[in-house]
Amino acid sequence: MPRRDALSGTKQVISIEAQSLAENATALTGSLVDRAGFEGAVAEFTIGTLAAGVTGGTVTCKIYHGEESDGSDLADSEQSATYTFEAGKKAIKRILYAGIKRYIACYIDNGFTGGDAGTNTAIVAGNIMLTHPREAPVTQTY
Repeated sequence: MPRRDALSGTKQVISIEAQSLAENATALTGSLVDRAGFEGAVAEFTIGTLAAGVTGGTVTCKIYHGEESDGSDLADSEQSATYTFEAGKKAIKRILYAGIKRYIACYIDNGFTGGDAGTNTAIVAGNIMLTHPREAPVTQTY
């Protein structure tokens, strides 16, 4: 019986590069990820510790999806996770994509409060793990 490792049937794709998300900043919509050849996907959001002076807030993480390769029809898939900040805490949020659209992207919005407007930040990132390939093993490209 052939032996398989846990990741031979997955492909990791960065949708939102790690970056600072400031208070009152525009929401971040990540790069499109093409699901061609894969039946499933999981979005993983990394949320770092808040900068000094921030008294709280929330980050809402979502999966956007569409059928057009240019993202012109990208819309909220209505699958989301919300993280409420606590001092000194970090989080990883995962959302299982339950849709059938070909293209997906990570989306991060924020609601920081307190401190100096525009300077309160947390480092955030969004990745997509494509799962259940039609053909395996999957070649990783970074």
